[in-house]
Amino acid sequence: MADVEGLVKETTELTGDELAKTRVRIIERISAARESIGELGDNLALQGRRTATATNEYVHEQPWKVIGASAAAAFLLGLALARRG
Repeated sequence: MADVEGLVKETTELTGDELAKTRVRIIERISAARESIGELGDNLALQGRRTATATNEYVHEQPWKVIGASAAAAFLLGLALARRG
């Protein structure tokens, strides 16, 4: 994005053919940025699905550990809230 901003600032002083070339470069950079953001979003979605699947499997394989950890967390949260009030 900083690259695109620099190109936009350049355009204020350009005219004619130079302006057209710079405009093409800006469009190319914006397109590349969109593609990169799209890939990042796809990777994040894939990572989220993998994490959700792993969590689901763990909960089904170790239900008592999850129940115990949840109870301990709720107890500690209750203690913390009781001390604040």
